[in-house]
Amino acid sequence: MFDVNYDFFLIENNFKEIEEVKSEKIQGDTSSKLPLVSIVIPTYKRVSTLRETLDSAIRQTGNHNYEILVVDNNPERGDETELLMAEYVSVKNLLYFKNTANIGMAGNWSRCSELAHGEWVVLIHDDDLLVNNYLDEIEPCLINCVDGLFVCPKTFIDGEPLPTLNNSERMEIMKITLMYQYLFPILCASGNALRKSKILEYGGYTSKTYAPDFFFSKMVYYSNVYMTNKSLIYYRKGLNESTKTEVMDKLNYINHYFRIQNFQRIGIPLYLINIIMPYSDILFEQGFKKEWNKEYQYSHMKKYKKFDVFMSGIIYRIVEMVIKVIRRVNRKIIVIE
Repeated sequence: MFDVNYDFFLIENNFKEIEEVKSEKIQGDTSSKLPLVSIVIPTYKRVSTLRETLDSAIRQTGNHNYEILVVDNNPERGDETELLMAEYVSVKNLLYFKNTANIGMAGNWSRCSELAHGEWVVLIHDDDLLVNNYLDEIEPCLINCVDGLFVCPKTFIDGEPLPTLNNSERMEIMKITLMYQYLFPILCASGNALRKSKILEYGGYTSKTYAPDFFFSKMVYYSNVYMTNKSLIYYRKGLNESTKTEVMDKLNYINHYFRIQNFQRIGIPLYLINIIMPYSDILFEQGFKKEWNKEYQYSHMKKYKKFDVFMSGIIYRIVEMVIKVIRRVNRKIIVIE
């Protein structure tokens, strides 16, 4: 069970949890020239989509100094994933590792960051796809004042054609603060570029919160994080672990306590937080229904009285309007030429 007193913004060394497990390099050679970007793909028994993900990383347009790392959390040798990777043995900037033991999903995210040689780490799930000009678009944005670059996702349904992107011609990046997460964590869980030094500094990913979104919020709080105005990753719906009802329930439960801490960090008094939480919980459940599963019912939802929800909604919207004004006044946008 999740510890409701857990501090989501605590800097702790999660790498210690996996330090006893080694990662064996199966194929690929490290270049003598350190790459600028490491595209890392954590995987576990998902050959059906890994090929597409890998191809999207390999077939990038332009001339870029980057590496691709696939880190396999299945220690079994000669499995389907290893056989697939053998087909890519001629790709010079591709390295393939196998963990000697399964270190869990969060542990493998951290291990990917440890193994990366690049200054920037782009973690992509093994069922998502980078757009073919991803590196063309993000490299000009990787400037000194940026510690993390979060990309807008374009969601697609598994088995259906990829949607049209409709990106603008001009690239703009906007500084993100915790105020932008008043209702939902707005950051896509896949395809973001983070400075490796910052991932190490903040202790990597924890298994306590299940999803990487909460580490991204830590990045937002402690460092300079920006978001692109362009969709640069195709985020697949249909195969994700997060679509399972029990997983959604766990994420919803954890996110209830995250929102309380997030509200506190942006300066909302505790008495106001207690008022707005019923409406916030209901909105969050509705968001899950709309995005993932129309039949979903949050099993941990408290039985709020209708009047309490009504008053909570009024106060919630008032606070939301104030936050939007503060965000607009303090908004920082950089135009990338």
